[in-house]
Amino acid sequence: GPVRGFGGVVRALLGEACSNLYSVLSAPGFARSGSFASAIAVFISTPSQPSSIAMAASDAVPTPAALSDPADTALRTGSTPRQITVEIAERTAQGLQSFAAPILGFAMLMLGGFSRFSAWRQVTGAIVALVLYELSYRMALGAVLGGTLPPLALFIPTLVFSIVALLALKIAGRPWRPRGANA
Repeated sequence: GPVRGFGGVVRALLGEACSNLYSVLSAPGFARSGSFASAIAVFISTPSQPSSIAMAASDAVPTPAALSDPADTALRTGSTPRQITVEIAERTAQGLQSFAAPILGFAMLMLGGFSRFSAWRQVTGAIVALVLYELSYRMALGAVLGGTLPPLALFIPTLVFSIVALLALKIAGRPWRPRGANA
C-alpha cells in the first residue's frame, strides 16, 4: 500500500536497505573480489542514481592508473570513458579546493579592520564566501554529471573564488589611511 507518515517512510527505506544489503552480501565472490568500500557504495546507491554503481567501482582505481589508460579503466570498472574523466576531474578539483577554501576564508577575515565590537562581520563574510564557493562547486558538479557541461567545468568555481581570494588579500594588504587624510 501507500507509504504514510514519517514512520512509513523510514520503514520503507530500512526495508529497501536491508534487501540491498542482503543481495550485496550474498553475491557470489563477495568475500574475495572488490573492496568493502565499493560494496557499501553499491549498497547505498539508489535507483535514482543509475551511474552510482559504476562510479563507485571507479573509486577504487588510483588516479595515476586512470590517467594512464582511461579506456582500460572504463572497461575494468564498467564505466564510460566520460565517467572516468569526470571522476578524475572531480578528484583534482577537490584537491585544489583544499588550497582555495582556506585562503578564501582567511582573505575574507583579513578584509575587516579593527573593531571593538568583535569580528562578526568578517566571520559572517567568510562563512558566506565559503558557502557560495561550495554551492557553485556543487552546481557545476551537478551540471557535469548531468552531461550539460564538460568535466573541466569543475575547475571554474575554484578558479573564480581563488581570484576573489587573491583580490581580497590585495585589498586587505593595502595600508590603511583614515578618510580625508592627505597622501
